[in-house]
Amino acid sequence: STSGVIPSTDCTPSFVPQTQARQTQIDTSLDLDFSRSNYYDRYSYWCFFHRYDLHQDCTRSESLPSQATSCLAVWLPGSTPCWMSHASYWLANIFLMSFFYRWFLQARVGRQQYTYSKVCYDL
Repeated sequence: STSGVIPSTDCTPSFVPQTQARQTQIDTSLDLDFSRSNYYDRYSYWCFFHRYDLHQDCTRSESLPSQATSCLAVWLPGSTPCWMSHASYWLANIFLMSFFYRWFLQARVGRQQYTYSKVCYDL
């Protein structure tokens, strides 16, 4: 199987929004604590057992099904300026100015990091 569930307990702190900016880009990450888990041992055993499989891929990645890696939060309804519209974005693309548009946008929008924390247990 290429997917599964790792038993874990959620230790994520409550989200506290930074509302100093009217719009904030929230980037999320995942921190998994495997110190109480046999996940690495089981994974290594699986890779060793399938070492002669020509199509074996020993790369791995863990993620949450509902995790959005990045999102734009608008704290005040209707506070989105006209230059943040889809039309402005596409107009910048048509005139080959998307780099400057994105730079301008990121300079005006607040940023916040949020980390999901989980303590993992034996499989």
